[in-house]
Amino acid sequence: MIRVLETPFDPAKALATFMTEAGEGAIASFVGIVRGDGGVEALTLDHYPGFTEAEITRLVDALIVRHSLSAAS
Repeated sequence: MIRVLETPFDPAKALATFMTEAGEGAIASFVGIVRGDGGVEALTLDHYPGFTEAEITRLVDALIVRHSLSAAS
């Protein structure tokens, strides 16, 4: 499951849903905070819809093969 969203989301809720649906296995996640000093007003990510998801999928597929994983999302 690879998604690039245009709207805000709750990372804790997304992770909880994923963990419920994932079944057994290891889960690793990262949520970061960018400069908690109030100096950052916005972050912008420019990407090409379709291409971005396809490239992430290609990288995940390569990791599945390289590390003999049964699945990755």
